[in-house]
Amino acid sequence: MPLTLDHPPSSALHHSKHTSEQYDAPQAMEELVDDDGMLAGVELARWPTLFALWTQRRASAATPARSLKAADRYQKLLGNLLRLTRADGSLVFDVAGQSQPRSTSARARRSAAVELWKAAANYADAEQRRALAAIFPETAKSARAAASARKRIADIADPAAHSEAAALAIMRPTWSPREMLAIDYRGCQMRSELTCGGQTLWSGPCNPQISLDGQELSPAADWEQLCWVSDDDADYLELQLEFSGGLRVQRQWLLARQDLFLFAADAVLLERPATIEYRLSLPLREGIAVSAASETRECFLTGPQGRRFAHVLPLGLDEWRGDARAGELAAGERGLQLRLTAPAARALYAPLFIDLSPRRFSRPVTWRQLTVAENRAIEPADVAVGYRAQVGREQWLFYRSLGPCGNRTLLGQNLVSEFLAARFGRSGIAEPLMEIEDSADE
Repeated sequence: MPLTLDHPPSSALHHSKHTSEQYDAPQAMEELVDDDGMLAGVELARWPTLFALWTQRRASAATPARSLKAADRYQKLLGNLLRLTRADGSLVFDVAGQSQPRSTSARARRSAAVELWKAAANYADAEQRRALAAIFPETAKSARAAASARKRIADIADPAAHSEAAALAIMRPTWSPREMLAIDYRGCQMRSELTCGGQTLWSGPCNPQISLDGQELSPAADWEQLCWVSDDDADYLELQLEFSGGLRVQRQWLLARQDLFLFAADAVLLERPATIEYRLSLPLREGIAVSAASETRECFLTGPQGRRFAHVLPLGLDEWRGDARAGELAAGERGLQLRLTAPAARALYAPLFIDLSPRRFSRPVTWRQLTVAENRAIEPADVAVGYRAQVGREQWLFYRSLGPCGNRTLLGQNLVSEFLAARFGRSGIAEPLMEIEDSADE
């Protein structure tokens, strides 16, 4: 199947000073692809098209050999596109194959993707070929090789990636496409997509809506990266968006690899006390429903036949349903909606604990807001907050400072950091998964 450039160049590509006939030139790849292997400034939907063109030109005997720099960036781009590929072969944020003609069937899209990856496999390294074989068994040399790749996929290093220039992050426990979180934060509107069990749960815009004293605010700048950390325990991304009126939102995404949960939280920070009304809608995909508990505020995200894919706990709300004035977690017009209100406050924290491990879905769940103290005085919720989440016998601790950091205690833990996510071991000691020091000290 021929691989062609079937999309007109975007405005971002015009800024690169290339014409459509020049995209396959060595300098085009060197200029468009950054050092992290991301197509900075290029719409994500156009990545496969450019990658297909460069793969085709690279395979052509009539094309001169690429420079070492171009070859290196091609291979990094290959890895990142593989990270962004869903289990069905489509790319994240691609709704029903919108990057291809509507008449194209799912089978045809899969077939086209396989043909592309078969060609690209000739230029992949050994680990990338294993990941390719696990996602697209058709690219493996044999069924046995594909089965072996699936068994060993957890051993492949660096499944996550981030590029500040491209404003794109990919979080995943392994190279398997069954669980992953993609975040596109170009401009003032963030998009996110969560996949669990091979099922895309939500995909699309996920900016918070915030009102102060009854007046809704608008973003006054673009999202900017504050922190990116990726290690064997977790992937962590923190971003900031400034609103009118001097308000800032600091968005935290933490995907725990071994513990298999997603912690997503917004810290709303003000210059003066006000009544804060906060709403966040996660755009659920078609076929995904919210199954809420009758007595508590937890809910499940379910698919066909009621299959459970994620268990959502609103840590900032009381576990038991009661006074709804503080907020609610429920299905809304735009998907799963979290609503919180804080009167006369300088800050508000809106955390969600999203359990992605099916083996825990049938276990009892509880969570609590913790008392945070400094110099034996209890801190108010607009200064520092802490939470404990428990599923079965597994427990986790979360802490966030919403003002200047101090020497504080909660659950017997002494903290001077800005953020902590930890698991409780069998000994009862909190073992950090991610700890972020005071950003003012950096």
